[in-house]
Amino acid sequence: MWTSSLRWLLTLVCFSACERQEAAPPSPRPQPKAEPPSESAAPLPGERIAAARRLTDALAVALPEMGIAAFGEHSAGTILLAWWSAADLRLADVDVPRNETSFALIRKDLESEAGKRMCVSGLIIQITKQPLQGRTVYLGLLLSRPGNILSFWAVGSTGSLVERNSAKFCGIVTGTYDYQNSGGGAGHAVDIVGMFAISQNRQVAAPLVSSAPSPLSLRERLERECEVLRQADEAKGIAVDCPSIVESRLTELQHTRSIREATR
Repeated sequence: MWTSSLRWLLTLVCFSACERQEAAPPSPRPQPKAEPPSESAAPLPGERIAAARRLTDALAVALPEMGIAAFGEHSAGTILLAWWSAADLRLADVDVPRNETSFALIRKDLESEAGKRMCVSGLIIQITKQPLQGRTVYLGLLLSRPGNILSFWAVGSTGSLVERNSAKFCGIVTGTYDYQNSGGGAGHAVDIVGMFAISQNRQVAAPLVSSAPSPLSLRERLERECEVLRQADEAKGIAVDCPSIVESRLTELQHTRSIREATR
């Protein structure tokens, strides 16, 4: 359903992880004019969102990647924000007293409404636990009382909620999701990342800011993320050489760090 977008998450590590690695042995004296970092060395969306500590910071990264996705797919911005939210979002961030947008406004102008918050009450049509790059989300559909469909990415607790339960979901609009429904036709939903408004999520305290991962965990994370990509692509007959990809990415990060230090 969304595996083709996993490429956006292969680099879910921030440059701060490399900045805090153990100092390398002294290198030869740099040339008088060091080559400036190229545009390709700029942090990618996955790296930037991994460094975000607040919702506003995460939205600044994910919002440009939100919007209309291909049929049966979710936007890269939706997946990026869902990954970040699984560890850092709190119900208080999205449980607004008054909705900032509506289904009608989203259908009218998605570009203007993406990133806004809304709460929707309705009937859960389906809900499934889904691993997402070492974190957990719950994907599903919710039918609102006026008859609109919400494609939700739920983080935090879902309690005892199952299909056919009534629930209130609060979150951030991230795009639209078109899919094949059970009748063989096309379903049209609004993608939203957030939480169910249940007591378990109201009791969660804000997280402590964790330290950056060690160099070993950096490599392990890249290997794990590449393995997810490999499985998705090999199912389509595409070969993926994870060892080479991981080594190339680590070399690129180290090279960028060296260039930055040489130009300081």
